[in-house]
Amino acid sequence: MMFYYGYQADSSLKNNFHEFYLLGAFLALGLPLLIFPPWFIPLGWGKTIVFRSIFAILFFLFLYQILNRKVSFENLKAKIKSIGPLFWLLSIFFGIYLIATIFSYDVKFSLWGDPARSGGFINFAFYILFAIFLFLVINGKDFRKLLNFAILVGILVSVIAIIQQFGIYQKHFIPATERPFSTIGNPIPLAIYLLLISFITLTLGVETKNLKKRIFYFTSLFLFLFVSILLTKTRAASFGLIVGLLWFIFAYPKSQKKFKIIAAITLITAIAILFSFKLYLDANLDVWYQIMPRPLVDPLDRILSLFEGTKTIESRLSTWKVAWLALKEKPILGWGPENFMPAFDKYYDPSLPVIGATLPYYPEPIQWWDRAHNFLLDISIAAGVPALLIYLSFFILLLILLQKAKKKDPQEHLFHHGLQAAFLGYLSAELASFDKFDINIVLFFLIALSFYLISKAKLFLSAENRGGFQPSPLFAYKYFILIPSFLLLAWFIFSVNLKPLLANKETNLALAAAEFKDCQEALVRIEESSSSSTIINTYLRFQWAKILGDCADSGIKPGITFIESGIQLVKQNVKEKPKLTANWLLLGQYTNLLIEEKLKLQEEGVIDFPPEEKERLKQEANTAFEKALNLSPKREE
Repeated sequence: MMFYYGYQADSSLKNNFHEFYLLGAFLALGLPLLIFPPWFIPLGWGKTIVFRSIFAILFFLFLYQILNRKVSFENLKAKIKSIGPLFWLLSIFFGIYLIATIFSYDVKFSLWGDPARSGGFINFAFYILFAIFLFLVINGKDFRKLLNFAILVGILVSVIAIIQQFGIYQKHFIPATERPFSTIGNPIPLAIYLLLISFITLTLGVETKNLKKRIFYFTSLFLFLFVSILLTKTRAASFGLIVGLLWFIFAYPKSQKKFKIIAAITLITAIAILFSFKLYLDANLDVWYQIMPRPLVDPLDRILSLFEGTKTIESRLSTWKVAWLALKEKPILGWGPENFMPAFDKYYDPSLPVIGATLPYYPEPIQWWDRAHNFLLDISIAAGVPALLIYLSFFILLLILLQKAKKKDPQEHLFHHGLQAAFLGYLSAELASFDKFDINIVLFFLIALSFYLISKAKLFLSAENRGGFQPSPLFAYKYFILIPSFLLLAWFIFSVNLKPLLANKETNLALAAAEFKDCQEALVRIEESSSSSTIINTYLRFQWAKILGDCADSGIKPGITFIESGIQLVKQNVKEKPKLTANWLLLGQYTNLLIEEKLKLQEEGVIDFPPEEKERLKQEANTAFEKALNLSPKREE
């Protein structure tokens, strides 16, 4: 019965564009599966390119419909009014992020972000527009289709994670050395992505009366939990799952006193058993490794480590202390989106315990943080404390209105309840983790669904009470709006999406060539990718410099030629991003490497290395290191 009655999508959509809108929504929810090297590497960034292109076109089509009297302007206003406070909170949050970008520590970086993280204001703006767009154009019946499709995508993502973890089809899938990352690119976002889908699946499984469907949903749920808890071993996701399940069970909308009592007893017993097990294993570590099956050792170890309290997140706590100092400097508008790294560098303190996360395959602490791994600090550093307060207010109000909608629309109460559990689980997990594209696409889809359910419970719009067709008051100015909008769309797709995509593809091929010591091929690729300017040239130049450094002793050319070319690239990055510590450090390191190479060639009698040139280069290296020191005064480097 879900979503099938009453409130449907705008019947004033007078052509077949609705099918294009629905197709766009399917494509967006299917993007977590997208892996097509070398085009879409890094994974998240390639997906954002496709997402931005698709929805830029759909937004233009929707604007075209509005301006050509194909959509009732009054109906759109009524739908937005039905979620009024939520809409305005989201709009204010959008506005604060825009202002924080304009006054950012690094405006360009805040605007476009970095392919490695696929962030930036533009991408974040598209997520918000995506949620509002779906709310306005998708009907209840189609939301069900999209929910089921998201689950199917989650199943495929999970199967790929299992293939990686157990080294199946190694010719086609990269095996995971520790924890699988599937098509998401990182085990932590993979776990949180599956966490959100798990609550959708749980809700559909409880809601359906069809035995076959129930088996399908609960089997899928088991698969998601197996991957997110046992394979990725992500404590943040485990914590989020616990919080979400507690809400789902104990705030269940129907009166199930016996069930809740049994669940409470089971939960308390399970916690007591796990805690006792933890105490026993701490005293008998040999039992842990001799008796327990190896696949269960690491997951159980990480789950049981939750009883150790803050000890398990010492590196996070140290990072949060650094982030807090940075936030106190810029509490109103923050440092700007994507500018956590310079904020972290300035207040970095190596005396803090476990400042970096030490991994089995990376024994040295990771000291270069570009995320706080805590949504409270990440949002505050990005856009200030006011933005965080608006963000929290939005989710609090969303939870409250979903609770009210339960009572007004009892036939859909399970979905209001499941969405509440999903949001609570997500926010809990985000206290010690970070977002990526795949998480955001599902999160904002669920926000759009929440808007629909809240609006439906409030209005029950039907053909009889829509108040007639009211065209847009901007009809008289449609050509003054549509022509510039079309030109902007063409520029956006070509310059912002396609050009960077092509340049990044060539750079990925160059990296692959350099890895196989084919430096001549790598140089050709670098020349092709550097032939035009793009919004990600800073990122690409860093990759090119890395390639040149790796090829310095390849023998194709004198190593000095590669080093000098790398220095020129780093100097361009320093010019564009003079406030980034890593750029100055790399410049100093490459300059020192150049001195060493010239001294070596001088000893071999190949070149003449005058003392004045040597002193000049030493001074350039010292200047670079002094700049880095000013930006990050306590760094060991």
